[in-house]
Amino acid sequence: MNHNIFNTNNIDTLSLAEKVLEYIYINGITYDNFDSHQKEIFKFFNTTKDFNDFKCFYINNFSTLNAGTTMKPVEAVGCFVHPRFNQVQPHTHDFFEFKYVLKGNATVFFNDQALTMKKSDFCIISPNTMHQTFIFDSETIMINFTIRRESITHSFCRIFLERNFISDFLMIENIENRNSTNFLYIKTNEDVHIENLAFLTYKNCSQRNSSNYSPLITESGIELILLKLATNYSTTQLPYEKIYSKNRKIYNILTFIRKNLSEITFKELSKEFNFSEAYLSRFIKKQTGQTFSEILKTYRLYEAAELLRNSKLSIMQIMQKIGYSGKTYFYDIFYEKHGMTPGVYAEKFGIK
Repeated sequence: MNHNIFNTNNIDTLSLAEKVLEYIYINGITYDNFDSHQKEIFKFFNTTKDFNDFKCFYINNFSTLNAGTTMKPVEAVGCFVHPRFNQVQPHTHDFFEFKYVLKGNATVFFNDQALTMKKSDFCIISPNTMHQTFIFDSETIMINFTIRRESITHSFCRIFLERNFISDFLMIENIENRNSTNFLYIKTNEDVHIENLAFLTYKNCSQRNSSNYSPLITESGIELILLKLATNYSTTQLPYEKIYSKNRKIYNILTFIRKNLSEITFKELSKEFNFSEAYLSRFIKKQTGQTFSEILKTYRLYEAAELLRNSKLSIMQIMQKIGYSGKTYFYDIFYEKHGMTPGVYAEKFGIK
């Protein structure tokens, strides 16, 4: 896909693709009659390649054939302006999506629930949540941040240092594999600091094809937004107790596992929460879709990556800290998760 048709030098200006989408919307063109309007639509483009790219994008992403499909993330952490006049169908994706309205109004539909977002509103959408976003005016600007599940704790580790409604929500939603409607909706009351952070993060991402682009700036900008939200705001859509009263038990279990990585056993966990091992095994699997061993492995690898990035501990010291004694096994599962050995990971991302 040639993304140049979605690029624009001015965030307030419609991109070439958005101008075509606006034309399609105004003239009532749909997937079913797109072919009969190809000649007039082709006039918007300078090359056949750009036209074919747009046609492929429109048919694959805006057609009723793809309603309810699951989208995959392109990069670990991304940021872009949500296309205006985008007749996208309801869909899910296996990554987190953060939406921030920089200007204007947008409507996000969650099954039969409509959420009207206004200037400075922020929304965190969990993986596997069916939704669709409508923006049918040229003035509205919505910035989308996309974060892979595995990047939540890797890239935004500081948000988990203290318990708050943001860290609670992200941890529960990241570990659980379910198909339900879960999102946080936060009114920031036109907070200028969050607005500036969102805009500067977007500006950095808009340069991703140049030497000026910095993934670290993108991650830092999003993390600062989350920290600001956690410190100064509360969720208006899903109050803390409403979200977690039914999940309090699993939250406490996951927190205990995360805090006792070096020496925890399933027997000790069942004793700590006064459950039989059989009941606890069924409960964890039902609530998270994963076994105790799978969760423990996930948390240990998260912690290992964080220590490799942010400490000067040796690999053997890190293994001891997270509860691994077998070097070969640790190297194998770390490579499977990150595509590189712990040593290469530390050299690439660690403290210089």
